[in-house]
Amino acid sequence: MSRPVLGKVEWTVVAVIAAVVLGCLVWSVWGYSSWKIASAKSAIMEKAGVTVAAFTDVRIGVDKRTVCGRVSFGPEGYRRFMVDPVAAVIDPGQDDGGVDAILWRDYPRACARHD
Repeated sequence: MSRPVLGKVEWTVVAVIAAVVLGCLVWSVWGYSSWKIASAKSAIMEKAGVTVAAFTDVRIGVDKRTVCGRVSFGPEGYRRFMVDPVAAVIDPGQDDGGVDAILWRDYPRACARHD
């Protein structure tokens, strides 16, 4: 009795499957976070009604759903922001009693540093 040997076609199929699995792993580790951060930046710019903004300290929050960071639209300087599945929120300040202020209360928990 002889052992079955994989031919070129079978090895090609195995290589393609391995490449797809590896690609999915790379996407889950690196690509998804990059996509999420890019989407959050876009949401903040749309909310502010601007086409140019400078971002710094942008990171995924400890809850793995929220994107946090700082944004500057011009001479007023940087303001903190948070984007979660509910909404994009730019630091509403102390006197704003609107929906943004209610959502902002979650910032300390969702955006805490975990390094």
